[in-house]
Amino acid sequence: MTRQSKKQQPLFRRLVYFVVMVMTGGSAGIGGWFFKDYPQLQALTEAVLGKSVDEIGQGEGSVIKERLASAVSQVLTRDPKRPGVYKVRITELKLDPKQFTAGKTVDIQAEVRKIDAEGKSVLVWESKSFGENLAVVGRDDLSVDWNKRPFEIEWRSGDQIVVAAWDRKAGFFSPKTFKMALPEPDTFPLASGPHVLAVVSSRSADQSTLNRIVFDSQRTGDAADRPTVARKGSDRPAVDVAERPIIIK
Repeated sequence: MTRQSKKQQPLFRRLVYFVVMVMTGGSAGIGGWFFKDYPQLQALTEAVLGKSVDEIGQGEGSVIKERLASAVSQVLTRDPKRPGVYKVRITELKLDPKQFTAGKTVDIQAEVRKIDAEGKSVLVWESKSFGENLAVVGRDDLSVDWNKRPFEIEWRSGDQIVVAAWDRKAGFFSPKTFKMALPEPDTFPLASGPHVLAVVSSRSADQSTLNRIVFDSQRTGDAADRPTVARKGSDRPAVDVAERPIIIK
């Protein structure tokens, strides 16, 4: 194809290709500009727009732009690595009954804490304020959810999120606590899906893949800039953020 025909290519068709690149992680490459060279991209575009590229008329440019903007927004919302404000639900917390004494009554509780880049720990959400979650080992499923108790959390790169679960009825000499493993760096720890819970201070043989917590998370906005104040005797500004648990009842 000649350079002249490339210049005559409609703008909206280039915009379509742009959103396809976004939705496929850019794997197609900028060099593959034309749909005829990438039939799989054309099929994906048709799925987004509801019709083939050749069927789109010149007068539909505004509609195309709206659909592209919506598609890009959805992609960015699903991005688990982007810092920002997230609305999170705990859709399931499940524990292996074999790690408890049969016949024992347990009270399953959980909490979420955030540790910022300066080491400041903040309680973001806790379940005990919503009452007991009782179950009898060997008779009941050791499973609970807080679907109706979502919370919001502001996460930035460098922040750590600690998720813990425990049996509140465990005695002082027989505590049973579980913690979620941290994900790869600079990844939102509470991304949607299941996460394994590991028994704290336990031998690896006592671990079970049945211990898990499942999140349903959605990015709702950008994180605010960290306010800074100067510390005495130091030229380096320090973060001083006053945060409280954010719980949606």
